[in-house]
Amino acid sequence: MKNKWLPSSAGFAALLAIGVGCTGDIGPNAGGPPGSMPTPPGGGGAGGTTVDPMNIGDPAAGQLRRLNAAQFGRSLQDLLHGSAATPAVVEDFPANSGLKAIGASTNSVTQLGVEQYETAINAAVDAAFADPARRMAIVGCAPAAWDDACAQMFLQNFGTSAWRRPLAADELARYMKLGQDETAAGATFADATKAMASALLQSPNFLYRVELGSAPLAGKNFSHYTGYETATRLSFLFWSTTPDTQLLSAAKSGSLDAPAGIAKEAQRLLSSPRAVDGLDELIDDVMGLDAVFLMAKDPKVYPQLTPTLRQAMRTEVLKMFEDVALTRDGDMMEVFDTNKTFVNQELGKLYGITATGTDFTAVQHAAEQPRAGLLTTAAILTVQDKVYQTSPTRRGAFVRRVLTCDHIPDPPAGVNTNIDPPAGGAPISRKQLLSSHVKDASCAVCHTMMDPVGLAFENFDGMSVYRTKDENGLAIDPSGMMDGKSFAGARELGTLLRQSTKARDCLTRNVYRFAMGHVENSYDDAQINKLSASFAAGGQKFKTLVMNMISGDGFMNVLPTKN
Repeated sequence: MKNKWLPSSAGFAALLAIGVGCTGDIGPNAGGPPGSMPTPPGGGGAGGTTVDPMNIGDPAAGQLRRLNAAQFGRSLQDLLHGSAATPAVVEDFPANSGLKAIGASTNSVTQLGVEQYETAINAAVDAAFADPARRMAIVGCAPAAWDDACAQMFLQNFGTSAWRRPLAADELARYMKLGQDETAAGATFADATKAMASALLQSPNFLYRVELGSAPLAGKNFSHYTGYETATRLSFLFWSTTPDTQLLSAAKSGSLDAPAGIAKEAQRLLSSPRAVDGLDELIDDVMGLDAVFLMAKDPKVYPQLTPTLRQAMRTEVLKMFEDVALTRDGDMMEVFDTNKTFVNQELGKLYGITATGTDFTAVQHAAEQPRAGLLTTAAILTVQDKVYQTSPTRRGAFVRRVLTCDHIPDPPAGVNTNIDPPAGGAPISRKQLLSSHVKDASCAVCHTMMDPVGLAFENFDGMSVYRTKDENGLAIDPSGMMDGKSFAGARELGTLLRQSTKARDCLTRNVYRFAMGHVENSYDDAQINKLSASFAAGGQKFKTLVMNMISGDGFMNVLPTKN
């Protein structure tokens, strides 16, 4: 089971080399600036990709996928039997092609990142081994002096969990020697096993998900993921953490080598309360919710923005998706125009809704109110805006890139994206101001897609507070057209998206892309087309979508990466 790609170093020096080694070499199709949505192979947006069923090519190549900060924390929590996610400051990485799930295979670890990982792991291990009950749960035995049998049992059990596969004989021998050397230098058995645990967790074999596949299938260019790789893919998809004992046992037995065994374990994971973590990770990534904590706002213009309000904004979006996808197993397209949302007192005040305390409760927007669905949540609106005012262009770009998977290139380098109002004249509305974009042919191609859509949200200021007039005191006209269909404002636009085949297919594409961790090729497009059809036929339910996805060829097949 030893993997030729990852060194079994007990230290951290290999991390820098591995990080650089997987940048652009192993991660396929990495192109595109962070936050962009590249054109799907074959051209067009979601739902517009045409695939020749007789010539779909090969699956994507295998990858090494680095754990992000949240996955790292949850994995340490589970491996070290903690009661809460380990609070650790570690180097995260940016999105690539719109998703951190893709950035995971196309980034390098800096020297500072190596130091942060080492500090965080040592602190977590020290805390775990300082508690006798946790130490016993981790090690499984507690001899008074060095004991080969106990140490080997610990390495086999903990090592398999940490590396998500059994250690090879030479790897076991290397870590046994580390423990023996610690004991010879005067360490107790407990301290020796602590050093071994820390070393296992400082290996690239823990910090990178290995998804490279087995030997090619007979008569094929591609192979299947190994059982342990499949266990890893399932666990991080559904729980956003390392595989549990049952998943690893399923891998050992060979049941994850067949679709039926994969589906059985996937159903177990999806039925668990821990499936919330996997869904939250997906929504965080696709919707770019990390930006809620990073966005800059002028405190003089928006004094109500606090750290707790930022967290509440993110939580609202996650709970909206959790309710539809997991709690009710409903139509996922509801999120675009639903009157139901979740607020606490601070967020409710922003919306003009009465709520109490810090806990979130379900509330209903009145039917006659303009706010409804995902697109009028504070998290989505405020992140797209500027420091001191709204940005219809950015809001429209978000809808097009993230929710309908349209390709909108970034503006040419050096272009001034700010539009100055006419000098010396009466104030004009944002809609009038943005009309200048379409006068320049080089700008019109993109802005005719973005601006009318973004202007639908002008009734919501840069903190998503409802208004009827803009900052100049002018009446707001939120009507417009999207893909040949008219809308009178944000609520009607949400209804259009709920009914949109393009938006439905884009959701399918984003879920697939998140799970696979790469930009899709023609082989993946064939899988996505099947998933989109079954998603529509099955009532557009999230559970149906992901179960069909993990049962498909795209989840099982991989093009082996050449050494």
